[in-house]
Amino acid sequence: MLKPGEMAANYINGKRVRYMPPFRLYLFVSFIFFMLLRLSSSSVDINKEQQETKSSVVVFDKEYSQSSPDKFKKELLIANFFNYMSWALIIMMPVYALVLWSLFRKRERHFLAHLIFSLNQHTFLFILLSLLIAVNLIFPEKDSYYEAWILMLYPAYLIVGGRELYKSKWRSVIFRMLTAFIIYQIIILTTIVFVGLFIQYKMEP
Repeated sequence: MLKPGEMAANYINGKRVRYMPPFRLYLFVSFIFFMLLRLSSSSVDINKEQQETKSSVVVFDKEYSQSSPDKFKKELLIANFFNYMSWALIIMMPVYALVLWSLFRKRERHFLAHLIFSLNQHTFLFILLSLLIAVNLIFPEKDSYYEAWILMLYPAYLIVGGRELYKSKWRSVIFRMLTAFIIYQIIILTTIVFVGLFIQYKMEP
């Protein structure tokens, strides 16, 4: 997992004993990630409420009764969004693997290799994001200048993994992985919009 591209290459070559199944690893890491994401979202809401409480001297019962349904609706919206996005990402990974296959099929014809590499990429990204969220929850007032540097590990993981798996020249790997990344970001953004509209439609009375 920490050696980009190696797991996918070894899986295709039949060397699977020492690895946790990629999909099981992804499910475990994604569960932790979305759990931390919900905790982080709840923490932000709590801090916001505390600030609003400090700034207001009197809170009327009527205002409270009006805000409570809105708060519940917001929490339900966030919970539904995270739930649907977690499933959508599982569906999107074969799509991303198909993008990789279309760009690197001359180097690696086995679709399974692209799928495993896709799983590894998502797992690695969720590990990075989970670490950042956990640090923010533990140390909410810390400086965040280092976060961008940590996130830079992800594109490095893509490029080094692509180089290891596809055995292409660095320039070719960088160009194709960047192309795959841009295409996938468009797909992800489209999925986010679709999920948001779908949830909004379901929650309408």
